[in-house]
Amino acid sequence: MKNSKIVQPLAILALFAVLLTNCSKSSAPIKYFTLGDRIGSVFSSFGSFASGVLVVILGIVVYGIPIVLFCLAAFWLLFGRVGILKKAFGFVMHGNTGSDFVRRKDKKKKKEQDMPENS
Repeated sequence: MKNSKIVQPLAILALFAVLLTNCSKSSAPIKYFTLGDRIGSVFSSFGSFASGVLVVILGIVVYGIPIVLFCLAAFWLLFGRVGILKKAFGFVMHGNTGSDFVRRKDKKKKKEQDMPENS
C-alpha cells in the first residue's frame, strides 16, 4: 500500500513530462527560409570568414614579427659580425682565439685586394 501511494504520483509526473515533450515538438511551426534569409546567411558566413582571416593576420603581426626579429638577432650574434660560433670554430680548429682567426682572414682578403692585377 505504501509503495502504490508513491509510485502513482511518479507515474503521473512521467506521463505528463512525455506529453509535454511531444506537444512542444509538434506545436513548433515549420520555418521556410526565404531568399532574403539565405542571402543573409551567405553574408553572415563571409563575415565570419573575414573576421577569422583578420585574426590570423593580427596574430602573424603580433607574434611573427618579434619571432623573426629574434631569429635575425640570433643569426647576427652567432654567424654575423659578432660571430660567436665563428670565433669558437676558429679556436677549436686553430687553437687560437677566434677573433685572431677572423682578423687574419680579413688581412688576407685585404692583401689580395691591394695586390696589382697581372695585365
